Amino acid sequence: MLARLGFCSVTPESHSLRVQVSMWSSARIVAGATGAAWTNLLFAGAQTLTGLIWCPSAFRDSPVFSNLAHISGVKLRYHIL
Repeated sequence: MLARLGFCSVTPESHSLRVQVSMWSSARIVAGATGAAWTNLLFAGAQTLTGLIWCPSAFRDSPVFSNLAHISGVKLRYHIL
């Protein structure tokens, strides 16, 4: 669905830390399901404008990723499933 909008799919865990830092520091928009890869928000560069994270309602009140986004200056939006 997102590929039609110009997004490319990546699996951060299949890349080295160096590559992950490079990907996240140059990204303008990041979208995906909740998971450990979102800790890469710490590497967001000035180019990162917005993150869209979808997650189950059980995580509705979890501040982990929104705290990381705030530290990094990322505008993070949640889509609760």
